Amino acid sequence: MWPRAARRGHTDTVPPRVPLSDVIIEPLVFSPDLQVPAALTSDDDSTAFEDTEGQRVVARACREGDWCWLWLDGTGSYRFPAVATTGTLRAEVVPDPGASRARAHDDYYRSLAPVALQVYGYEALHGTAVMGEGGALVLLAPSRSGKTTLACELVERGHRLVADDAVVLEVPADPRAVPVLRPLPFVPRLRDDSAARYGLPVRDKTVVTAEVGLGDPVPLAGFVMLDRRADVAAPRLARLGPSTALKALLSRCYFHYSSTDDDRQRKLVAAYLRVAAGAPVYELSYPDGYDRLAETADLLQAECLGREPLSRGQLAQRAALGV
Repeated sequence: MWPRAARRGHTDTVPPRVPLSDVIIEPLVFSPDLQVPAALTSDDDSTAFEDTEGQRVVARACREGDWCWLWLDGTGSYRFPAVATTGTLRAEVVPDPGASRARAHDDYYRSLAPVALQVYGYEALHGTAVMGEGGALVLLAPSRSGKTTLACELVERGHRLVADDAVVLEVPADPRAVPVLRPLPFVPRLRDDSAARYGLPVRDKTVVTAEVGLGDPVPLAGFVMLDRRADVAAPRLARLGPSTALKALLSRCYFHYSSTDDDRQRKLVAAYLRVAAGAPVYELSYPDGYDRLAETADLLQAECLGREPLSRGQLAQRAALGV
């Protein structure tokens, strides 16, 4: 999972699996005087991650001794233990010059925590999730692709947001037990126009001041791969076959493409085979623009969330009653 060239001064101890229900996330520690390893800035000794346009590096990861390091552009360099033995996630950050503490805290829960849980043997996806009658529907797409905006459109219809940007999955070792979603602390992060549309703060930050555990298990209703396109006349939803569904899930999971740990890679693929077998995976192509969101949300609500779409009159009534 971390580049071999950067894994110096450590033993290949297999991290013991800690039940997700027991994981405690400790508050982030700011350590501005901590020495950041040279490997984290090296193209040869770290793994670089580019933005969705492939124009600039926005993150780097490496392992140095007993620590995993993750640099996030504009935030800082985090480190956390490479092996979890106590059921606790603890991390430190060396802030970038001028970086705000609020952003470092938010990125800790939004970005670092799912990465660490993935390293410790759990599964994490880039996605947003809303609750339906059958459980959580997970919307999967790259950053800045509108998944939170679409989720908020569903929230307007009475659904509850249970995850944003990062979705952590518990895949029990017992093959008879079903995979579930375990919520992380979060607030929805919306850009200016979307925030104004739903009356929410712009690019809000997660604020947690004490240790916190993961949320209670949430059953999975399904997954939706989002494909927002200007050339689509109307929203179209199609269920994916088994092999396509597996590839789709793997394309959105954390760091699978940079793994150099063969055993971990096999476990990751096996986990997602179980996830895909237990919950439907769809592809949704839908038109761009706020004026087309309503029909897209209606389709998801009717087909995936187990509830008929609310009429405009019902939506207006809910708004008037503040529900």
